[in-house]
Amino acid sequence: MDQANVYNQINMSAPNGFGNSTGGPVNDPVNPGVLLQQNTVLLSAIVPGFICPTTPRTSNSNAPYMDDYWTSSITGGVLWHGGGVCDYSAWSDSSSMTESIALVPGNPGAKWMILDGDCNMTDSNSYHNVGMQIAQVTDGLSNTMLISESAGTFNNWAMGKNLGPMAESGVPNSQHGDSFTDWSLAIKLWRAVGPGSSLAGRTNGNCGVNCTNWFNAYSFHTGGAHMLMGDGTVRFISQNIDLTTLRSLTLANDSTAIGAF
Repeated sequence: MDQANVYNQINMSAPNGFGNSTGGPVNDPVNPGVLLQQNTVLLSAIVPGFICPTTPRTSNSNAPYMDDYWTSSITGGVLWHGGGVCDYSAWSDSSSMTESIALVPGNPGAKWMILDGDCNMTDSNSYHNVGMQIAQVTDGLSNTMLISESAGTFNNWAMGKNLGPMAESGVPNSQHGDSFTDWSLAIKLWRAVGPGSSLAGRTNGNCGVNCTNWFNAYSFHTGGAHMLMGDGTVRFISQNIDLTTLRSLTLANDSTAIGAF
């Protein structure tokens, strides 16, 4: 990425956030009372390679915002994020695709490429973050998605329409406000969109690509979105892709044969 100066300033021993909007330290979640300081490069650095030129926006930098998930669910403390935008996301969990698409049987032992375990946020494996060995990707790296476009998430876009600022449960500047659009936090869950789902403002049909940029692969390209596979190749995936095939692409070892896509 040619960003060694940014990389070298990141404190890998501290959370990738701050105690206030201007860059204050945060409490160590493992050792309460111990303050950890992250470099404010996370609030300022813009990485051009993470920005898709087709995405409509007025700025390539996010204003600081509060992470409501950390604040309410993890430590009871406060964590702030910000920094340069990112139109790409790694996926940590596609379990809710099974909930949204009843005809996809799923494999309870299958894992996602980025994190270990099933990445369910209530599961004991959720925060191991040890990743996967290549040998564990038994479906093959060319058949396993690593990263995809998930663009423009400062606002909630659905089927090409701007539905306004992204917010979780109607809370401004919440985790789904600017969250997952800055490069330091570019990882999220995957949910396909079912008929009538409010996530995409849809009234009919299941959809997995370019439905909504909330928990979904989304781009401003016509007809689909780019995805990075585990072998380093980039594929343009049609927004009309079969949903069973799409779900299998997000899993590293579900042992499902994948045809042309």
